[in-house]
Amino acid sequence: MISEPIIETWFPKTLYVVKNLHTDKLFIYRKEILKLVLNKSVRTNKNFVDTTHGFLENDLRHNKIFNNLVKDLTYHCNNYLTILGYSSKGKIINMWANLSKKGDYLFPHNHPNSLISGAFYVSATNDNDLIEFFDNINNMTTKVSKETDNIFSYQTCVHQCTPGKLIMFKSDFLHGCSPLQGDEKIVISFNAIEE
Repeated sequence: MISEPIIETWFPKTLYVVKNLHTDKLFIYRKEILKLVLNKSVRTNKNFVDTTHGFLENDLRHNKIFNNLVKDLTYHCNNYLTILGYSSKGKIINMWANLSKKGDYLFPHNHPNSLISGAFYVSATNDNDLIEFFDNINNMTTKVSKETDNIFSYQTCVHQCTPGKLIMFKSDFLHGCSPLQGDEKIVISFNAIEE
């Protein structure tokens, strides 16, 4: 006798989310990041973002204004690693700021050469501005119909870019942002490895 088919789920993808982190310091962080972006940032084309990524002297880990944030991000990184089953500690290896203006977007990408990556939102002016995570690169072109989307077939998830929110994920998790609808979004991004 043939048994009924079953569906098994394997290899979960996870997001570690903390809300209302350092909300009393967001104004100070924003002011410092705007100063850094004005002094030295990169914009690869008109519809991207201004970023301090790639400038070693602007690595936010080495800026005393962000010392307490680095400590808390490291704490949460270690907590996340423990939840995921790792016995080692995490070490943040780089930390940078992205400044987006209306219409800017971030093409789906992942972060090679690290284990955990994260985004901490300093400012966002529109509730409709989201970060989107993709199951894999093919989901950007071959999406399941929304009418038949279910727990076994959904291919993306989204989170609001809310100031004070920290989102951490495995570095190979594909993510990006659609064109910004608000006037400004500032995010501090970072990568961590096992120590």
